Amino acid sequence: MNIVADFHNFFFNLFYTNFKLFNYQFDEDKKEIHLFLEPKDNYPQCPICKNHNVVVHEYRHRIVKDGSYNGFQFILHITYRTLVLPRICG
Repeated sequence: MNIVADFHNFFFNLFYTNFKLFNYQFDEDKKEIHLFLEPKDNYPQCPICKNHNVVVHEYRHRIVKDGSYNGFQFILHITYRTLVLPRICG
């Protein structure tokens, strides 16, 4: 049984649709699975007008403890972007 594959197939596509899994670490001693996520699209868009004329201001990182599965705690390492929106939207 591959716990990471099960988590990815059943939960990841439902709740983390804007992110892709680019790495994971399995720590059997601590009963933890660390999932490393980054934005899925290479060309960000304005959340208001859907225009691709935005600038990535910075990349930030957040660590979130998610649910557990089969006794293993999932810890998400999420990289996300903050954007500078076009003047016409803001």
